[in-house]
Amino acid sequence: MPVTPSYTFTETLAGVFVDVAIKGVVVKGTTAVFTSRCFIKVNAPPYLFACDLFGDVDVANSSATVDAKGVSFKLAKVEQGMWGQLQATGDKRELMERRNAAIEEEHERTRGAHEKKKSVITTASKNATDRTIDMDSQKRQTIEARKEAELQAERDDIDAWKASLESGQAKVQENRSLPPPPPPPPTTTTSKSAVMEEESDEEEEEEDEDEEEGSWAQEEAERRKAAREAAVPSPTPPSEQPLVQRNAAPAPAEPPPPPRATAPAVKAKFTELESKMPARESREVELKKLRDDNKRAIAARSAEQDGESLADRQPLFLKDRGDVALKRGDFGGAIRAYNLALEKDPNVPGVYANRAIAHMKREDYESCVEDCTAALVALESRFEAGEFLTDDEAAARNVAAAPTKIPTTSDMRAQRFKLLMRRSSALGQMALPDRALTDAEAALRLRPDDQDVALAVDELRVAAAPDSAAAMRTLGERRFGAKDYGSALEVFGSLVSLLRTSPDGASSRDVVSAIANRAACRLALADFDGAVLDCDDGLATLLDLDGDDHPADSRVLSARAASTLSTPDAAANASLGAMLLARKASALAHLRRRRESAETFRHAGSLRRAMGDAGTASDLEADALAVETDADAAGDAALPPLA
Repeated sequence: MPVTPSYTFTETLAGVFVDVAIKGVVVKGTTAVFTSRCFIKVNAPPYLFACDLFGDVDVANSSATVDAKGVSFKLAKVEQGMWGQLQATGDKRELMERRNAAIEEEHERTRGAHEKKKSVITTASKNATDRTIDMDSQKRQTIEARKEAELQAERDDIDAWKASLESGQAKVQENRSLPPPPPPPPTTTTSKSAVMEEESDEEEEEEDEDEEEGSWAQEEAERRKAAREAAVPSPTPPSEQPLVQRNAAPAPAEPPPPPRATAPAVKAKFTELESKMPARESREVELKKLRDDNKRAIAARSAEQDGESLADRQPLFLKDRGDVALKRGDFGGAIRAYNLALEKDPNVPGVYANRAIAHMKREDYESCVEDCTAALVALESRFEAGEFLTDDEAAARNVAAAPTKIPTTSDMRAQRFKLLMRRSSALGQMALPDRALTDAEAALRLRPDDQDVALAVDELRVAAAPDSAAAMRTLGERRFGAKDYGSALEVFGSLVSLLRTSPDGASSRDVVSAIANRAACRLALADFDGAVLDCDDGLATLLDLDGDDHPADSRVLSARAASTLSTPDAAANASLGAMLLARKASALAHLRRRRESAETFRHAGSLRRAMGDAGTASDLEADALAVETDADAAGDAALPPLA
C-alpha cells in the first residue's frame, strides 16, 4: 500500500515551490515525477504523492529536481497572485475531470515532442544515408576510371610490343634475303712442294682479302645479331645452326603416348562366421537382435544429449533462465522454464515461488495459490529433512563468511513470510477474504512489527466482516497513521453510515468519534469546507439536536456546544466537543474566516479549562490570539453579536 510522504510549500506572486520529502528511500531511475497544468505527482515506492493544484501552472517554465532528500518542484504560475493553499478543493468528480484533462494535455504535448524528435532523427538518418550513398558512388566511379586508365595503358604497352615484334621479323626476313658467301675454291692433287707454295701464296692473298673484307664481315655479324635478338628464341642458338637447317621448316611435334589401361577393381571377400554348435546357432538371432537394440539405444541417447544442452538438463540453470525471463517481463517464457526445472527436480521451493510470481503477474490467481502451497510444502519437507541450520548453528559455523550460501531457519522464515503474503494477496483477488486473512495473520506472527502487514490484516478483517465497526475503526486509524488520508476518509465515512444504520443502535459517542476522525482526514486533505460541515454534524449529534433544534448559524452551534458541554452532567462528552471545536477553528482559519476562527478557538479553550485541562486551554487561547492578530493585520471586519 503506498504511503503519502510529508511535504512543504511556499509561494510568491509568480511561482510555487513544493518540497516532497522521501525518507529512507534511495532515489533511483524508478522514481517517477509528473507535472501537468494543474496536477503534480511523485511515485517513489513505497511513497506516492499526488496533488491537485489550486491554480494552473506553466509546465514549459516549471521544473522538478530529484536528489537524496526528495523532489523539489519549481512551478511558474499562469496568472500572478497568491493562492493561500496548495491543493484545490471542491467536488471530487470535478477535480478528477480537471486532473484527467490536464494529464491528457501533457501526454499529447509529450507525444507531439516525441514525434517531432523522431521526425528530426529520421530526416537526419535519411540525409546521412544519402550522403553515404553519394560518397560510395563517387568512390566507385573513381575506381572504375582508374581501372580503365590502367587497362588502356596496358593495351598501349601490348600494341607497342606487337609493333616491335613486327619490326624485328622484317629485319630477319631482310637478313635471310642476303646472298650466301662464295664457296671455297676447289682443291686439286699436286705435289707436296707445289701445294706448300700454293698455300703460301693463298695465305698471302687471304691476308690481303681479309683486310679488304673485314669491314663487310663486321657489318654482317651485327645484322645477324640484331635479327637473333628480335626473333623468337629457339632451343639452339641460330648462330650454331647450319644455314640450311635455319631456313628449313620446323619439325613436327612428337605425338603423346597412348592412355594407360584401367586396372581391374580389387574385390575383398570376408569369411562369414559360422557356428558348428547347435546351441550357438540357436542363440545367434537373439544375440544379433540384442546388439542391434543396444546400438539403437546408444545412438538415441547420444542424439538426445547432443540436442539437449547442459542448461536444459540442470534445474538450477533452468531456474536462472526463468528468472531472467521474469525480470524481462516475459511471464510465459518464465513459466515454461520453471516447468522444465520442476520436471527435472519437483522439490525446489524457489521454483514454485517464482512461478507463483509469474502467475500473479498474468492474473492467474488460482495457479498462484497452488504454486505458493506447493512451495510451502516443499519448504516444510526440506526443514524436516534437516537442510536448514538453526541460528545458533549458523553463528557457530560462521555461515555469513562462507563462500556459498548455507540455508538457515531465518531464511526459511523469510521465504515462508513471502509465500504467505503472496498467497494472501492472490486469495484476496479471488474474493476469498477469510482464507486471505488466515495467511496474512500467519505472516504477521512471523513479523509482528511490520506495519504494512498489520494494515493488510486490518483491511482483510473488514473485508471478511464488513459489518464489524471495530474492525473498520481499526483500519481507518491505521490508514490515517500511515498518512493515507484518502483511504482513511473512505473508511470513516463507511463507519459513520454503518453506525447510524446499525439495527443495534450505536451510541452517539461512537458516531461522533467517527465523524471527528473523518473531519481530521478532511483537514489533512485540505478539504476545509467539508471539515467545518463534519464538525458541525458532530456537535449537533453530540448535543442530540434534531432538524428543528439545529441552529442555522454555525457560530450559534459552537457557542451552544461550549456552554452545554461545560456542565458537570455533560462532562463525559466534553472531550469530544473540545476536539470538534478545535478542528473547526483550524478549518475556519484556512478558509480565512479568521474572526470566527478566533472565536471558536476561545470556545474550545473555555471547554478545556472547564474540564481542568489548563495547559491545552492556554494553547488554544494562544492560537485564538494569533489568528485574531492576523485578522487585524488583514483588516477583517468584526463579527456581529450572536442573536
